[in-house]
Amino acid sequence: MLFSAALFNAKAQDAHCGFDEHLDRMLAEDPSGIQIIKDRQERALEINRQRLSGDVERAGGPRIIPTVFHVVHQGGNENISKEQIEDQMRILNEDFSRTNPDAAQTRAEFLPVAANPNVEFRLAQLDPQGNCTDGIVRVWSPLTYNATDDVKSVSYWPSADYFNVWVVATIDNDGEQGIVLGYAQFPGFGAAATDGVVVRSNYIGGIGTAASNGSVGRTLTHEVGHWLGLLHTFQGGCNGGFFGETIDDTPPVAAATEGGCPHNANTC
Repeated sequence: MLFSAALFNAKAQDAHCGFDEHLDRMLAEDPSGIQIIKDRQERALEINRQRLSGDVERAGGPRIIPTVFHVVHQGGNENISKEQIEDQMRILNEDFSRTNPDAAQTRAEFLPVAANPNVEFRLAQLDPQGNCTDGIVRVWSPLTYNATDDVKSVSYWPSADYFNVWVVATIDNDGEQGIVLGYAQFPGFGAAATDGVVVRSNYIGGIGTAASNGSVGRTLTHEVGHWLGLLHTFQGGCNGGFFGETIDDTPPVAAATEGGCPHNANTC
């Protein structure tokens, strides 16, 4: 069966996630990635089946994910404070543990399946050489502007041991309209040296330079979902199929929304 990389392409005109554009580029360079994604999705569905049937039990936890923020800057506001990064870590862990204040807004029909995935993100305490660290690396580079995957070459820790987050001033929008807030590399497809998430500095956390944009740190939460293997809920549109998000706790969506978050919309 043949799949087109264009199936992933769903660009918004405003500030948006750049995951689809990034995945499109990767698949154009290496079409074999389609089969990798397909295999991983099928494996995830099988694990889910085993969990629901009781064939496997949930592991103890939480699973700790050592995290490093590579702040790439040229001395401007993109060189965000440690406090802003720590605020982002708080938000990220609240979101993934369902201890975030707005978890109470979960629609009633989803409450039976809403869950804590049993992971915890922590700023790394040891660097790859075994030295003490606060999990933040600051690097001076012009690649912070209109950032692409090239920015990852200025600072990187082995992705088998760390979750890499690159903080930049702006992200290349590949000639499209709108502002790219962040993007993630899909798991199992792509080089280890580029594995992780790129996010605009003024969308990290909910304080400092991010205090006025209204995202309250959810951009990184969203991108981490992609990094862990989730596609968009609008992937594949209403028909979904293989390229649907495949997770049954959320319904398919016809297309990406442009502005706002219509919690009660069932566009399909």
